[in-house]
Amino acid sequence: MSTVFITKKLLNSNLATDRKSYIYLHSEWIEQNLKLHIKDSSSGLCYAGEMEGSEFKEASEDLEIPLQKYIDDLKCVLTTELGLPGFEVELDTQNKLLVVNKRENFCAQHVEMKLRTAAKDYEMLNVAIELIEAEKVNNKNNECDNSVEEKIQFMQKQLHEKEEWKQLTYKKFLLILNEKKLEINKLKSDLENSEREKRRAIKALCENRKDAEMDMQDSDHESTSNTTASSHENSVYDAPTQRLTPPPT
Repeated sequence: MSTVFITKKLLNSNLATDRKSYIYLHSEWIEQNLKLHIKDSSSGLCYAGEMEGSEFKEASEDLEIPLQKYIDDLKCVLTTELGLPGFEVELDTQNKLLVVNKRENFCAQHVEMKLRTAAKDYEMLNVAIELIEAEKVNNKNNECDNSVEEKIQFMQKQLHEKEEWKQLTYKKFLLILNEKKLEINKLKSDLENSEREKRRAIKALCENRKDAEMDMQDSDHESTSNTTASSHENSVYDAPTQRLTPPPT
């Protein structure tokens, strides 16, 4: 998959004229291969050049830099307007070379790319228009994606809140249910105790009534016995008087 950039780069200043010159750089990165289209702002001429992965590897080995870091640094220099600190870009129109130098304690040539004259300078404008249109589409897609993502997050939040509400409601329901169970058990226990006391009271009442009936029976029997005895005594005392006749002599 290729990555395309169009960048306006400030070239190394010309001390003789003290003029700042620019190049418009269209770079296409395909894995570890690079294609360049350059337009010089001073002369209006266009150039093109390529570098392959083997050239990157050879240059990184010469500089004793890891290959990926070498490519990343070069990509940052060529695709961003500010580039990297310490790096300078030069366009040698006489020898048709694009040179990137790294100046720290000393100047080290980071890359030297051979160029050729390119006649179709209008292609860069077409590429720029295509990139702008693609960027607009990407922005719209990103906005759409962001909108969809926001809606998804909103729905997830709503579902999460609903689930929390369900859990809270369920806990409240269990709490109320347990309280009702305790109340029912208490009422059931009170009812059983009341029934037990009622049965005891009825039993005691029955026993008291039975005792009373027995006492009444004993009392009636005793009264009857007393009446019979009294009648017998009265019959003895009330017997008719007989005259006693002495026996014959």
